[in-house]
Amino acid sequence: MKVLTLEQNLITGPLPSEFGHMEQLAKLGLSHNLMTGLFPSSIGKLTQLKEILLNENHLGSSLPTEIGLLMTLERFEMNDNEISGVLPTRKTTHVFHRFSLKCEACLTILSPNFANRTAEIGSLSQLRILNLGKCRISGKIPTEIGLCNSLQDLSLFYNGLRGSLPDELGNLKNLSILSLGGNNIDGAISTALANARNLQELSLFDNRIQSEIPSELGELENLRFFSIHDNNAVIGSLPTELGLLANLQNLWASNCTLT
Repeated sequence: MKVLTLEQNLITGPLPSEFGHMEQLAKLGLSHNLMTGLFPSSIGKLTQLKEILLNENHLGSSLPTEIGLLMTLERFEMNDNEISGVLPTRKTTHVFHRFSLKCEACLTILSPNFANRTAEIGSLSQLRILNLGKCRISGKIPTEIGLCNSLQDLSLFYNGLRGSLPDELGNLKNLSILSLGGNNIDGAISTALANARNLQELSLFDNRIQSEIPSELGELENLRFFSIHDNNAVIGSLPTELGLLANLQNLWASNCTLT
C-alpha cells in the first residue's frame, strides 16, 4: 500500500505500531480525527514516506526529536494538536532530516548509529511545508531555518514563540507563505525579509513587534497579503513603497501606533 487516508472520521487512540510494516507507504493522512498519544517508533521504518498529515487531533507531547530515517519526507503537518516544547536546533542530540516540524511524537530509533546524531532544522533540504499552527511551541525561531532551501510555507501561527525575526528568513528564496501571527515575537521587522522575493503572504499580526514597517518590504513584488495589526509598538507611517506593490490585495495594520 502506498496511500492510506482516513481523514475526517472519529478514529481514537494512538497511532498503531503496525504502521511500521507498511514499508511502501508514501502518504499517511489521519487529519481531523480524535487520536491521542505519541508516534510509535516503528514509523522510522517507513522510509518511502513523503507526506504525514495529522492536523486537528489530540496528539500531545514535546516536538519529535527523531524521524530522521524518513529521508524522503516533504510534508509533515500537525497543526492544532497539543504539542509543546521548542523548535529543535543543532543543539538537540537526536536525528532530524527532511522533517516538517509538525509532530510531537518522540520516536525511539532503535539503531545505535543514530543515537548521537545532531538534530538540525537546516538538514531538511527537501522540506516544502512546515505547519505547526495552534500548538504550544515556545522559544525562538531558530536561525537554521534559513538553510531549508525548498521551504515554501512556514506557518507557526498561534504559538508562544518569542524573540526577534531571524535575518536568515530572507535566505528562503522559495518561500511564499510566512505566517507567524498570534505569538510573542518582538524586536524589529527584519529588512532581510525583502530578500524572500517569492513571498505572497506575510502575516505578523498580534505579536509584540517594536519597530517601523521597513520600506524594503516594498521590494516584495509578489506580495498579496500583509497583516501586522494588533502590534501596539509598530510606529511610524506606512511606507509609500507598499503602495507600489501591484499585487497587494490585503493590508491589515489596525491597532498599531502608526501616524
